[in-house]
Amino acid sequence: MAGFFYAIHRALRLRKALESTVRSAHWDALLKKDIMVRASEDVCFDKFWKACYILTRAIYPLLKLLRFSDSNKPGMDKLYYSLHQTRLSFLKSKDALEDTSLFPNASMDKTLASDAVFSNSDSASDNEEVLEEEGDESDDDNETATLHDNMLQSFEKRMEKLSHDYAILAWICCVHPDVRSDVKERFDKIHHEDAVERILTKLYAHVVDANMAEIINTFWKEWKMFVQETGVFSKRNMWNVRDALDGKSTEWHELYSRGRTEVLGYVGPRCTSALTGMGASERAWACTKKS
Repeated sequence: MAGFFYAIHRALRLRKALESTVRSAHWDALLKKDIMVRASEDVCFDKFWKACYILTRAIYPLLKLLRFSDSNKPGMDKLYYSLHQTRLSFLKSKDALEDTSLFPNASMDKTLASDAVFSNSDSASDNEEVLEEEGDESDDDNETATLHDNMLQSFEKRMEKLSHDYAILAWICCVHPDVRSDVKERFDKIHHEDAVERILTKLYAHVVDANMAEIINTFWKEWKMFVQETGVFSKRNMWNVRDALDGKSTEWHELYSRGRTEVLGYVGPRCTSALTGMGASERAWACTKKS
């Protein structure tokens, strides 16, 4: 299903080429099928492109996150940040997504509820059970649900599973300037500290007689220097290198945290080096294989 949004994004980039094609003499001379005629009408319709733009803008942070997943490169440190940016993007696009002149058939009905994109369930059997339970409800609620409501509801359902402890630890260890600013703005000592300490306990589970109280205390002292760019992280050159500006957290921690810090140098490269997906080829195969 991700290919659908990729296709919309690519179509926006190729809009001028597509419009030139359907207005050419060669196109007029073709013997066109009905689907080709309808497609050419969409290409010449300004509202079609406006709807594509609004939809792509709303889910653009997710598209960037999907690119990380497809790249087979470390991206765990951007996961938690991207989820927050997606939610903000949905809220900013609320009025446009609720425009019925652009999205006239976007209210939630039984057909749309069973679709994999907007369903809150994780399997087809779960979808059927939900539909049976809601069968006696009034259709008025379905008619009032907007595209924005459906998208946000579906996203927040999955956001709970993606906002796991490991993603939070990688998030606070990210070196990308935008993510670091996000950490300074949103770090919650109660919620985020508990999540980080749970992962630290797991990462040091193999250490016999590990004093977790001291390990955790050392980590927070070193992380404070990391955030404030003081102590062993006070040199300006380490924050102006390409690895930091491009958000290559794993390589950066390997060079500047390991050997200079006791706990952060061990945790940083490990938590930020995790992949966020299985790669484009494997994901595409999973969509087409029969099971």
